[in-house]
Amino acid sequence: MITRNLNLMIVLLMLVGCKSQSKTPNESNQTPEEQENNKTEVAVVNEKGFGSLLAELESNMGWNSVNPDWKSRRDSWLTECNGSASVTDKGNLLLEFETYVEWSAVNPEWANRRDAWIQAVLDANSDADLGELLVEFESYVLWDVVSPDWVNIRESWVERCNSLPAGAW
Repeated sequence: MITRNLNLMIVLLMLVGCKSQSKTPNESNQTPEEQENNKTEVAVVNEKGFGSLLAELESNMGWNSVNPDWKSRRDSWLTECNGSASVTDKGNLLLEFETYVEWSAVNPEWANRRDAWIQAVLDANSDADLGELLVEFESYVLWDVVSPDWVNIRESWVERCNSLPAGAW
């Protein structure tokens, strides 16, 4: 039953579509019901590990911040976030998400840091390494593409990212 409800939520979220880049999440075309479904999905994925922290950032970024092709990949990506065990797999999920994020959604300085950051993700040896790199990426994400709630949850999210132990899911 939980899997069926999760699949239904994923299908609903995929139907939302890509938002105009000029709109913030507050001005998005998502109905309150669709926004609530998005929050519910993150709660299902939340396992207090790197995968859930990555999914939490993604779910707090508006559709205007990602390439339109993301909607066709998102459901299976979330499933992988919930089930990936190796640091390599988790790093690949982080890199994949970053590639779908539009350049207009990040600080222009990201272009100067990106190549070294990608190498650091590829060289990561633990969830702790990935957590630090996730926080670094998030620090380049522009505030106008994240949920209005992000300002209230960000500090706790950063603390959880920075406290991931080596090798923990």
